Amino acid sequence: MKKTTTGFVIIGGDKRQKFLAKNLQKENYNLLTYAEWTKSPGAEVVIGPVPCSVDGIHFYNENPDEKIVMQDVFKKISDSKNKIFIAGAISKKARADAEQLGVTVIDLMEMDEVAIKNAIPTAEGVVKVAIENSDITLMNSEVLVLGYGRCGKVLANMLSGMGAKVTVTHRNGSAMIEAFGLNAVHLNDFEKEIQKYDFIINTIPTLLITSDTLNKMKKETLIIDIATSPGGVDFEYAKEKNIKALLCPGLPGKVAPRTAAHTLFFAIQNFLEEYFNSIQ
Repeated sequence: MKKTTTGFVIIGGDKRQKFLAKNLQKENYNLLTYAEWTKSPGAEVVIGPVPCSVDGIHFYNENPDEKIVMQDVFKKISDSKNKIFIAGAISKKARADAEQLGVTVIDLMEMDEVAIKNAIPTAEGVVKVAIENSDITLMNSEVLVLGYGRCGKVLANMLSGMGAKVTVTHRNGSAMIEAFGLNAVHLNDFEKEIQKYDFIINTIPTLLITSDTLNKMKKETLIIDIATSPGGVDFEYAKEKNIKALLCPGLPGKVAPRTAAHTLFFAIQNFLEEYFNSIQ
């Protein structure tokens, strides 16, 4: 990939995007601001945030005053030379909308090198949120982790190492969970002892903590949802029940933006080198 000819624009996001911009500039890549890009013929590669969106309409942005509509950007990309859009945790609808306009969509969170490394600052972010929003220690607390994917694995082990009594849900067997000294419960049965948990952490992007589930919980339970928007919690009903439920997108950008940006930078660089080499 020729650094002098590859132009980038970074849209939305959090501190990760700021560090990512610095990494690109340090390597002498051309970088346009969003305002410059809207008035120019176009950049070769457009980089969106991680997660791509929270409301399904606008790009995720930690600055609530900057609302950028995804569909408008996809239309702009479709007029560019390479028509490449890169972001993370892109919804099926957003992907379909972009691809319908001829845009090549790359989801960073589908890359193992990103998703696995991303799980570490995500887990550390959950710990930070739990400590800041509870009046008990994690040590000796009862914690339920919904899901045992990349984030669930790192998170469950981290919490267990801090002395928490961790239970993890599973769909296809509990052997791996129990091998790490964790408690296991089938996803269909997690509600049976729901009232005992001090913390519930959801990693599954499906509505699991419904109004019925919330009615069975103690009001002191803290729910932390890190699943792709809209998450897996009935947040409105939780508010009615005075149960604290927090949707926490983009935790790596809050707790370790520099580390997370390095991960994104190298993944993007590797992908683009392979991509441009393949079309030469």
